[in-house]
Amino acid sequence: MKMLSARFPEDKNITVEGDISFNNIPRQKIRDRLPQFVSYVDQCDKRFAPLTVKETLEFAYHVCGGDITRRKEFLKLLPSVKGNIEALKATKAIFQHYPDVIIQQPGLQNCQDTIVGDAMI
Repeated sequence: MKMLSARFPEDKNITVEGDISFNNIPRQKIRDRLPQFVSYVDQCDKRFAPLTVKETLEFAYHVCGGDITRRKEFLKLLPSVKGNIEALKATKAIFQHYPDVIIQQPGLQNCQDTIVGDAMI
């Protein structure tokens, strides 16, 4: 994934073996365009050990930008058509409770008040 998203350092002293492709298209053919539609996010998150699962999700939600429907850039993209206004209302309703939605989707209700912890807790 790092190779596809151009986040892997390609130095002279690094040799890459094997085939790397995106939708069966060799990486070399679409190398310059890939970063426009491929992204990679490292899975090393820093967490606060004393927080519960729900508090951790709420914290991550707010740190990562929270409700996108409040952003001016997002609102400029929407024409004032009735259908879009209804869609915006539905989106706002979901984002208002987004950490709860994330807890319910994988069935984390039973552990939402469990402390995440670390090696010390």
